[in-house]
Amino acid sequence: MTYRQIHTQIWKDDWFMELEADEKLLFIYLFSNENTTLAGIYKLNLKVAAFETGLPIERIKVIIESFARAGKVVYASGIIWVVNLMRYNATSQSPKVKTAIDKALAMIPDCNIKAAYLAGRIPYQYPMDTVLNSNSNNTETETDQEQQQLTDGASAVVGSCFQLYTQEIGKLSKFTSEKIGDMIDEYTEAWVKDAIEIASLNNVRKLTYIEGVLRNWKANGKDASKVTPDDDQAYRDRLKADAEKWGYAA
Repeated sequence: MTYRQIHTQIWKDDWFMELEADEKLLFIYLFSNENTTLAGIYKLNLKVAAFETGLPIERIKVIIESFARAGKVVYASGIIWVVNLMRYNATSQSPKVKTAIDKALAMIPDCNIKAAYLAGRIPYQYPMDTVLNSNSNNTETETDQEQQQLTDGASAVVGSCFQLYTQEIGKLSKFTSEKIGDMIDEYTEAWVKDAIEIASLNNVRKLTYIEGVLRNWKANGKDASKVTPDDDQAYRDRLKADAEKWGYAA
């Protein structure tokens, strides 16, 4: 039998005290259902959650979105990260706990939530329907329409940088995720995306190259910021011109 901790102080927590009864039920469920892991990230089937809690699926989606806005969870494509679950349950640093966490992470397919988790960055300000859908196979039984509702507006979240890097440069590792997160913190998400595009356009798929582009922009200016990705070819042409101007074209 698996055990999970829910601290008694939760009933005095200001945020928790303001929740409706069904919101409290779902939050405790997210901490204690049989799919939870010490890592705090696991596969969540909304239909199973509805059956086990007795809450309608549509109500569960609304509640999870409100939890996401509060920075308590991140959810998309059947994967949920309950932000404080590991904090309250994986208190030991023993090899057994580490092994359990590594095993739980290995069960999660590569996706933006996992990348953000590895980088230790939580998109607090974004609701769950702005978290990017991953390219991995979806093991959930939800319909395509339901999934689309959960992933509309995806370009707003930090995880979109991880997806772009995966598409244009290569596979994400824990180190790469952390470095991209650091670059976002220093240079902004928009700049990092543009630098990734330049690396792809010039066929120089290296993280150090992307960092060099960003440092150059910071020191000398960034002409490409005048053109948005919505302009498509004009955007790519401007990125190319910017690369040639500052000497980091291939």
